[in-house]
Amino acid sequence: MATDSPRPVGDKLVTVFGGSGFIGRHVVRALARDGWRVRVAVRRPDLAGHLQPLGGVGQIVATQANLRFPASVAQAAKGSDVVVNLVGILAESGKQRFEAVQAEGPRIVAEAAKAAGATRFVQMSAIGADRQSKALYGKTKAAGEEAAQAVYPDATILRPSIVFGPEDQFFNKFAAMARMSPALPLIGGGKTRFQPVFVGDVARAVALAVSGKTKGGVYELGGPDVMTFRQILHESSNMCSTRPIGTACWSTCRSDSPRLRPRFCSCFRTRRSPSTRWRCSRPTTSSPRTRATPAARSPASGSSRPLRRRSCRAISGASVAPASSARRASPRRSARSRPKPAMDAAALKAEIARRRRRSASTRSR
Repeated sequence: MATDSPRPVGDKLVTVFGGSGFIGRHVVRALARDGWRVRVAVRRPDLAGHLQPLGGVGQIVATQANLRFPASVAQAAKGSDVVVNLVGILAESGKQRFEAVQAEGPRIVAEAAKAAGATRFVQMSAIGADRQSKALYGKTKAAGEEAAQAVYPDATILRPSIVFGPEDQFFNKFAAMARMSPALPLIGGGKTRFQPVFVGDVARAVALAVSGKTKGGVYELGGPDVMTFRQILHESSNMCSTRPIGTACWSTCRSDSPRLRPRFCSCFRTRRSPSTRWRCSRPTTSSPRTRATPAARSPASGSSRPLRRRSCRAISGASVAPASSARRASPRRSARSRPKPAMDAAALKAEIARRRRRSASTRSR
């Protein structure tokens, strides 16, 4: 558990590589509260000014280092008592490749820490690190662990699960999509299971490893709840005050074309209860632009009627009247919204002439 007030700044120095990222800024704050002098090694120190207010005056200092240039790494690690490597990428871009950053990078940082006389080394890995992984991300993470342990046999390896918190790139991305889109993609059918962990807990684990309160080895970090991908999307949409994800009309809104099957309904509304199902209710006619869909059977009356995908209503075990009859029975329609009677050619010409005369008289005034 974190202390209520920051500890006095001591003489011990910890160098954090990649400390300006999402997890890094929380790690830097946790280390500063424990009284460490923190040196943050990043590629662009001029963009790491937001880290200095996380500690006392002069307690946090940013310096330049790039894993592709071992000399800069060695310079950043000089005089360090503990070294933490948080550098990692989720996708390759430009010169940032998995092999260079996640496989070779930990070895370079560990060798620089060993040359600087650091007594402890902490490596941030990932929960899917495995040499036999089909993903290059998992393979390079496992290679980085082996490289770090080859230099520091007692190194502490942390494998966090999906990390959530302010400005994370997973939950916030889908929450932003939920604000704009009526449906979210369920990758793998939404059955993939995750164990999200809070970024503050991950930062506290790093601080404990830096202080020497953990033994060397591999630690997997996960939260208290195991959730499916579908549940994560529902929670994300609920937390950001948007409508929950609607259930797709798989059985009633399919297209006859195999190329377009399956299709979601385009009308998603807030689910009132877990038993609420979604079903199209407006009848349709066959046309070149709108194809007739298979008939659906009403759960109460047992009658069947054709359906169209652009009109959905929530039902809970009761039949729904067609939308056309609902429009006719609605008492709230004003006279202005009612359709005007059709005019023949003679009446239309007379109306046009009358409006022209009115416009001419207005201009003459």
